[in-house]
Amino acid sequence: MNICLVISGLPAGGAERIVTSLANYLVEEGKSVTLITFDSGKPYYPLDERINLRQLDIPSQGRPLHRAVLSSVKRVSHLRRTIGGSQPDIVISFLVKTNILTVLATRGMDIPVVVSERNNPDHQVLRPLWEFFRKRTYDRSTKIVTPSQGVLDWFPQRIKDKGLVIPNPVDLPDEIVPRQPGPPGLIAVGRLDQQKGFDLLLEAYSRVEGDFPDWSLVIRGEGRLRSKLEALRDSLGLKDRVSFPGITSEPGTWVREGEVFVLSSRFESFGNVLTEAMVAGLPIVSFNCPFGPGDIITDGEDGILLPPEDVDELASTLSRVMSDEGLRQKLGQAAQKNVRRFERRKIMKRWDTLIEELLHPAGKN
Repeated sequence: MNICLVISGLPAGGAERIVTSLANYLVEEGKSVTLITFDSGKPYYPLDERINLRQLDIPSQGRPLHRAVLSSVKRVSHLRRTIGGSQPDIVISFLVKTNILTVLATRGMDIPVVVSERNNPDHQVLRPLWEFFRKRTYDRSTKIVTPSQGVLDWFPQRIKDKGLVIPNPVDLPDEIVPRQPGPPGLIAVGRLDQQKGFDLLLEAYSRVEGDFPDWSLVIRGEGRLRSKLEALRDSLGLKDRVSFPGITSEPGTWVREGEVFVLSSRFESFGNVLTEAMVAGLPIVSFNCPFGPGDIITDGEDGILLPPEDVDELASTLSRVMSDEGLRQKLGQAAQKNVRRFERRKIMKRWDTLIEELLHPAGKN
């Protein structure tokens, strides 16, 4: 069986981690995998050497419009040629723009095409032209996969009818290892952009940091709002208490950099960092934003869910968790147990089942 996966690139990120994990799993199961990216560069997550990685090296051209259109046409042309050359039995693409280009590139090929929506479409702003093509290309796809029910419910019924929810997987140790205490501090991870709500987190932390002089805040990630967030930090008098050290050199090592994980996002589609924090036994404080945290965390049992964008509630809850070691241990221990339902092989089996059903429909030889 030959499977083709398509994504824009392979830097650090939630969708990129899922694609890498799926590709690695499929080759472990004896399948042939071609992984196509539009961008070049060394993958952030370890990739099995048996995977045929094809990097087209066609960077996106966002502006002006005519250049963006020409870039997209070039991407579709090169993608079609590369997919055709790999002769796949099925194509699976990830992220909305890549999904659109993949459906266009496979027209007339008579190959099942699965598109996977990885963000929250209710909040992800697209140019009108991209939105126009999403509506038409998703109709032509064979199946749509989303990481949470809320994402799938956003689509019209004709799309939902061919939809499937597959949560994001997480790598688990063979047995639960009790967490070793880390430095007294809060840890947050994500792109430095509006979606992740780090401005809200900085405001909340500024209200309580004076009561916890030994605690710091580490915000891991990169993005276009770095300078604005650093300026906000400084204006709140937090320059010596909050750091922005960028992306970790190795995936997942950030879990050792604090005692409490905070998710301050305005919206998500799932929240991979939540399950990673749970595996490590970190107590979690999270906005119950659409969509994902409510599907992962049981409030008060393995984490604490707060009303979306409620800075007052975030500040008071951080204060409570930071001051109560027993509560942190209780939440962290429950998290390590409950996260096992997202174990990698369990989730990947669902992808495997989908592939088998599309290639060998019931009632057909």
